[in-house]
Parts: sequence; C-alpha cells; structure tokens
Amino acid sequence: MAITITYDARLNTNKTLNSAVARGKKIVAGKIDLASSYATGGLDATLKGFASLDLVLIDPASGLSFVYDYTNAKIKILAPGNASATATISTGQNAAEIASDTVVSGFDALRFVAFGD
Repeated sequence: MAITITYDARLNTNKTLNSAVARGKKIVAGKIDLASSYATGGLDATLKGFASLDLVLIDPASGLSFVYDYTNAKIKILAPGNASATATISTGQNAAEIASDTVVSGFDALRFVAFGD
C-alpha cells in the first residue's frame, strides 16, 4: 500500500511564508498519489523532514474526506452518511472510514499543505 508525496518547491520563495519559516516552522505543499487499496486504520503517510506536525490539510475528492492521523502518521479516508460513526467531516455529517480493500489508486494529485517543526 504505497502512496507518493511530492512537495512543491515554489513555496520556498513565497514572501508571505517567510515570517513563519524565520520562527523555525516548515510549510510545504504538494500532492499525494494513492496506490493500491485502502487498509483499515489508514494509509502510511510519514511526511519527511518534520520533527512534529501542527497541521495537515488534504483536499476532499469524490465526496470523500482525507484526514491525517497525527499519532499514527496515516491518512484516513472517510465517507459521509454512516449514522453510527463517531467521526465527523466539515459539514457536520457523520462519517466512517471506507471499507478495507477499497481500491484507491484512482486518487492522484490530491493537494495538501503541511505545517510544523
């Protein structure tokens, strides 16, 4: 279950980010390409170059939400509409992880931004 994460180099010279960087923060943006199928608990997604992460945002796609699990360094994929689920997505709807072994290789170029130390 592999995913590919690519950082955008052009943000390194964006002056609006310089003050956070001067305080020791790292900010990266890029894309995530999912390969293979989904595993219960999420897909391994360690962001290299960070000692700790403050925030990881991943764009939703095809009605699904992509949530970064900071404790386990994984990306969880949530689908809305499961009334028994405990997780919620930004609309406040109940959500649950997609089923294990769901093919996710069609998700490529998911945009993300990460902020941390």
